[in-house]
Amino acid sequence: MLSNICRRTASLHKLQKLVKTKSIATRNISTPSSSPPSNPFKSKLLVWGAVAGGVGLVVWRYSTTSENSKKIEEAVCEETDDEDDKKVTKTSYDEKVNRCKGNGDDYERRLQDAIAKSRDLLYRAKDEYGTPGIVAAISVDGKPLWSEGLGYSDVENRVPCTSSAVLRVASISKSFTMVLAGMLMEAGKLDIDKDVRDYVPSFPEKNWEGEKVKITTRQLLSHLSGIRHYSKDYIKKQSKSKDTEPEKKPGTTKEDDKKTTKGKDAKIGKNAENVQKVSQSDQKSKVTKDETSDMTINKDYKKMTDGERKGDERFKEFYGDGNYSDVMRAIDIFKDDPLVHKPGSKFLYTTYGWSLISAVLEVAGGRPFLKQMADIFRDLDMMNTVPDENIPLIYNRAKGYSHNKCGRLVNTPHVNLSLKWAGGGYLSTVDDLIKFGNAMLYSYQYTNKHKENHLPPGYLKSETMATIWKPVPNTNGAWDGDSKYAMGWAVVDLDQDHGQCRKARHLVSHTGGAVGFSSVLLIVPPKDEESSTRIVGNKNGNDNGKKVDSPPPKGVVVAIVTNLGATSLYKTAVKIADIFKDL
Repeated sequence: MLSNICRRTASLHKLQKLVKTKSIATRNISTPSSSPPSNPFKSKLLVWGAVAGGVGLVVWRYSTTSENSKKIEEAVCEETDDEDDKKVTKTSYDEKVNRCKGNGDDYERRLQDAIAKSRDLLYRAKDEYGTPGIVAAISVDGKPLWSEGLGYSDVENRVPCTSSAVLRVASISKSFTMVLAGMLMEAGKLDIDKDVRDYVPSFPEKNWEGEKVKITTRQLLSHLSGIRHYSKDYIKKQSKSKDTEPEKKPGTTKEDDKKTTKGKDAKIGKNAENVQKVSQSDQKSKVTKDETSDMTINKDYKKMTDGERKGDERFKEFYGDGNYSDVMRAIDIFKDDPLVHKPGSKFLYTTYGWSLISAVLEVAGGRPFLKQMADIFRDLDMMNTVPDENIPLIYNRAKGYSHNKCGRLVNTPHVNLSLKWAGGGYLSTVDDLIKFGNAMLYSYQYTNKHKENHLPPGYLKSETMATIWKPVPNTNGAWDGDSKYAMGWAVVDLDQDHGQCRKARHLVSHTGGAVGFSSVLLIVPPKDEESSTRIVGNKNGNDNGKKVDSPPPKGVVVAIVTNLGATSLYKTAVKIADIFKDL
């Protein structure tokens, strides 16, 4: 700070000296005696005008460069310890200033290049799916670098789609809800291993193959509960399978049935094992297609228009327009239905499971679910994130669209999302999504060293975030073949099966598909721990510098939302993150 003041004072002294010198020179100017001036007053006026112009040029030059000089000097000071700053020479200072100027120009060029490439990727996605509007935002190390919208948020009224557009973010709402669950866990108000009936006694007991089973909040958070998704087709299949099962002989037990089955398999021969084996990739693709996405309930979904789906028994709940006054009433739609599988045994993506979670959180928190969530959004400065209610005026709200069988753009039917606030019922902007992602990344990376350096704590404890982002066995994330579902997020862990081959990176994400909208929120932490630290050396560049923890968040956050359903945005988000990660 002292050196900055000295340097600026010296610059001012030079300026004053220059002005004074010009003034003295002006007073010493005289015309030769051999050629007397034709107009002495005009000559003096020209001289003083030239002097004033020179001084003005100097002042203008100083003022236009002062801001850049300030930034450069601050960058130089950041590189230098306080003790070294006292000893810095003019030569080393000039070298550092020149280096800063070069890096600044290069960074701006690389940033604009990254934005241009990312914009092109957005146009590709827009053209490929025929989306009326699409909007994206990105931040690096907690600093927003770019947000932009393309197309229209309201085609009929020709309203441009901008970064302030408020859109339906669908299943990213699950990640929002996970924050409330984490807070209640930290407060000791929520035990995720307890039976959900301890919190919601009105939820009926469940049975599987004649035995009572327990559903826990932990299972719900990772889609392992066995609660159904939107379709009820499984109930018919279960009924048919029961009808086709051979009658048991009196006195037989489950062990006898297993022995009988094993004996039948043995008769089939060696090929039985080959028939029964299914690759993990095939299993993943099957789960992805049939079970995990809001927008792909089954293979028939994409062949139908919104109007056809809404009238189809299999999809009518997805297009539901019934109003549920509170989250307790919302679980009525599925609470009496049988389980799809035994809790904890299989992964089945279910938005209804998160409706039950909201009922648990409401009881655990002692306040209405929506009010608890509103407090969280206010704390995180997400002022444009609200429940997707039809009655209130919500400025900049985008309209949702789909394509009819002829490929023409049409409006989507009216829906009411009160049956699934927690699992897919919120509106937001890409800028709010970026804030949310950075808040989660900050919480995840916060350490005791940051506390010692007087940095404020994360919104959630780092231990809580580690639990939330820990991949759960026997799960998967449909939108990324490498990922597993954690709690409210899909996570790809660092992994590499073979040398010099593809290496999985640490990626945390959630996608969303709703009536008329699609979304993705992607968080890419640094590749290794060294990325979250920096080496501060002395002015000579020696290796005896000190290692300092960089303040979180460190990493890239990308958000993309479009006002068209059934649109895959995850790969585009990953590509954009790759463009910005090396800035």
